Amino acid sequence: MPNRAAIARSAPVHRFSILASADTLCRLTTHEPRKLPAATRLAMQFVLGLLPIFVWVFCLKLRKDFGLTGRGGFDEINFHKPAILQFVSEWPSFNLHDYLSATTPGYHLVQATLVHFLGQMVMPIASSAITVALFTSLLVHSLFRLAIAQHGATRTRDVAAVVGGAVLVTAPLLASPYVLASGIWLLPDNLAWLLVLETLLFSLAALSNRKFLIHAAIALFLLVCVRQIHLWAAAPMIVAAFCSSSVTAIPELIITPAHILTELKDTLTRNFAKRLSIAAIAAALTLPAILVLAYFIHLWGGLTPPTFQGQYPVDPTKPLLLRLFNAPAAPAFILALFGVFGLFYAGFWFPALLRSLKTRASFPLLLAFIAFAAILSILPATTYSMAEGRWSGLWNITTRLPVIANHTSLLILSLAVLGAITLCSFLASIRIGHALVCLTAIAGFAAAQAASFQLWQRYNEPFILIMLIIMSVLVMAHTSPSDPAPKHPLLLWLHRLRFAGPALLAILLAAISWNMFSKAKPSDFFDLKPGTDRTKAFLKGDESIKPVEFPH
Repeated sequence: MPNRAAIARSAPVHRFSILASADTLCRLTTHEPRKLPAATRLAMQFVLGLLPIFVWVFCLKLRKDFGLTGRGGFDEINFHKPAILQFVSEWPSFNLHDYLSATTPGYHLVQATLVHFLGQMVMPIASSAITVALFTSLLVHSLFRLAIAQHGATRTRDVAAVVGGAVLVTAPLLASPYVLASGIWLLPDNLAWLLVLETLLFSLAALSNRKFLIHAAIALFLLVCVRQIHLWAAAPMIVAAFCSSSVTAIPELIITPAHILTELKDTLTRNFAKRLSIAAIAAALTLPAILVLAYFIHLWGGLTPPTFQGQYPVDPTKPLLLRLFNAPAAPAFILALFGVFGLFYAGFWFPALLRSLKTRASFPLLLAFIAFAAILSILPATTYSMAEGRWSGLWNITTRLPVIANHTSLLILSLAVLGAITLCSFLASIRIGHALVCLTAIAGFAAAQAASFQLWQRYNEPFILIMLIIMSVLVMAHTSPSDPAPKHPLLLWLHRLRFAGPALLAILLAAISWNMFSKAKPSDFFDLKPGTDRTKAFLKGDESIKPVEFPH
């Protein structure tokens, strides 16, 4: 049987390319692609060819059906489309000092350039195409990882498991209302999530080939140009460089919780100086992203364009670190979301939990995760509060359940502990390098959200789903078809139905999306202009600002 780690390390650069994914998948699943059964070939061609086209057309159809309604339509007509049209009128000498978006202008500049050459009709087409790219990129990564785990198996059942498993595991991301909304309306969110995904995937690839650090650095630079808050993605890139397996060979072993501490000790102590030097190189590669953010901060005189700086005033008398700590409940909320959505991926992490309970070496690690989650949920206020940005999504449910001392939501506390168990079990099921990169990404994202003023679910849900999908695929990639089936009846059923959880989650999220979009009211138009007192008053919540008639 081929060495699994050797196959993963030998994968060339083009295997991460969407354009070459069909040929790659054939080569990974069989040495003689012509012998693939016709049904298997058809399934692969559908997934890699027709499915993205279907998603693209579906997003455009939803836009036609729903029109300019709800939060997505409101943000399009009042903020993002005016910003794009402003840049179109200025093309190519853009005034980046102030415009109607609180984010860096990458998305708007791309759209403005397309409009300049192709006309305004291209805007929804491009926005839907970005959503397709996000879904397809994650799907191709899942196919790649699962194909490696098959060790060249050519049976229809094996390859169907790769294709069907990848589709079902990734489906919840596409069904999320906060991902679909950016495919329907002109919102920059999905371009940012696409670049977050690419930065993480290239960082994971750098564990076995350091030249992927350059790809990760480019993705990070573009990411900061689209959304400044995602500078945190530099951290997993640096950690991946430090854990790079090209420094020392990774031993081939069965991934169990018992090996976690041993492999962690080896990673932190073996060839430490050389690992540190590689991490320093990776840190240097992040400088372009840091410098472009510094440029915008200097240009704006703050972290957002001037129009939006009065929306969330920062006390200048507070120390700098405290000024960047505006949502202390962010880590607890993120863990709670992992607890909610992680339940649907239990078939991938629950076996590791049972092994952890039986392993003396890893059981204290599980207890540490639980204790840390409890502390993060008890210290900050975790109750519903619109004034402090804790509203919408999961926060709405906290108002119907018990609260301790008008300070701690039992729902958030319980779900955060469940989320900690989920994360610990996932991390105990994959290689230590992958685990450290994923853990760093989650910690970095939580730190960035803690600096925000709004703990809205739409800012967090796509990231949670992306991480759950990545970790689930890594777990499956470390599982061989020849591995014995679980003997315990519960584990056996979880193993057989492991794809049913994500499928059910995708159905539930799709139902929520449909209910949210179909019941949304037409969006009001306020004819906002950057820098005006009227716009600044509107952003501060002045209800005397009334909508005007939308120009046709």
